[in-house]
Amino acid sequence: MNSRPMKVIAICVFWLFTLIGCSEKNNDFKVGVIVDKGGAQWESKVNAIKLAFEEYNSSVADDSNVKIIRFELFVLDSGESAENAMDITRSLVYEKHVNAIIGPNTTRAALPASVIAQNTEVAMISDGSTHPLTTLDKDFIFRVVPTDEQLVDAVISHIHESSNKKIALFYDKTNVYSRGAASLFRNKSEKSSFSIQLFEYTPNENSFEKFIEHEQQKFDAVILPNFVKDLEIQLQLLSNNQIATKIYILDTWDFKLQKLLHEKDQVIITGVTHPLLFSQSSKAQLFIEKYKARYGGTPDKSSAVSYDAANVLIRAVSKSKVEPKKSLKAHLFETNYDGLIGNIQFNKQGDLARGVSLYQITQNQVIEVSSNGSNKE
Repeated sequence: MNSRPMKVIAICVFWLFTLIGCSEKNNDFKVGVIVDKGGAQWESKVNAIKLAFEEYNSSVADDSNVKIIRFELFVLDSGESAENAMDITRSLVYEKHVNAIIGPNTTRAALPASVIAQNTEVAMISDGSTHPLTTLDKDFIFRVVPTDEQLVDAVISHIHESSNKKIALFYDKTNVYSRGAASLFRNKSEKSSFSIQLFEYTPNENSFEKFIEHEQQKFDAVILPNFVKDLEIQLQLLSNNQIATKIYILDTWDFKLQKLLHEKDQVIITGVTHPLLFSQSSKAQLFIEKYKARYGGTPDKSSAVSYDAANVLIRAVSKSKVEPKKSLKAHLFETNYDGLIGNIQFNKQGDLARGVSLYQITQNQVIEVSSNGSNKE
């Protein structure tokens, strides 16, 4: 197998945590955390997970009725290939004997990891993968982010309600996620009262910029299922050239975009995750303050999702009255947790049970403009 060597980013970090009702013979609970070290947010993800465990420890420290359990955390790098993601997941399961996995946050790593976790009955909570196949027919796999289909349905519904007729979608033809989203939009729009014009671009060739500068077309709405590195220049160009009345971006949030979005009140953010982190809610602000005090930096777009994933796991483990691996799955399906990204409950597929909301940034406020039902099935 030709894959790069596995890297343990944090070597067996030990904490003592007090959790209720674990068996006498099993005082250890091992958690694997799979990150993409090539991504900019992997450290904040790990920090947020550690913070969640530390907060729970403090909250039950004075309760004499709880049982001490030792959490052992293994943080491994998924690398740049599905093959490497499979290697480290096998390592977590067969060598580290983890009881649960948080992550991976990328679909590239989550798809192979989910197969191994499912086959070995190790609960896995993805904090980033939106691909439907991540959880499909896998009752040990969960996610705390919406699926691609949920995101697309929310945008389609909002466009329909807004009576927009001329819609454009710009996608990166070199990016698997961007191409997949474009295909979903095309298929969904065929069943709607409007059509979507698809335009592909190649980042290195500046084809998006050339189109905007030369075509000068106007649209009621533009959809950008693209990553932050492309969105910065795309939002500027679309706004400066008055190309669109509304601009939709899919569940993408970053501090680099924050100031820009405050200035562009025609932008609609689709999803349930990142906007809430920067809302005016006391819970979000308290999390930011705690994170800054603990780590000396500002949490980024991965922090809130990973923090909530850790809290979901902690609460499920705390209810386990037998060996955690045997009862953890059932307790995860019973999850009803109000986190930073909103209420988290899982449907029978392990996906978020609630619908997807759309948000608009205006005058330094995050405003919910639409909510697309529920996802109970």
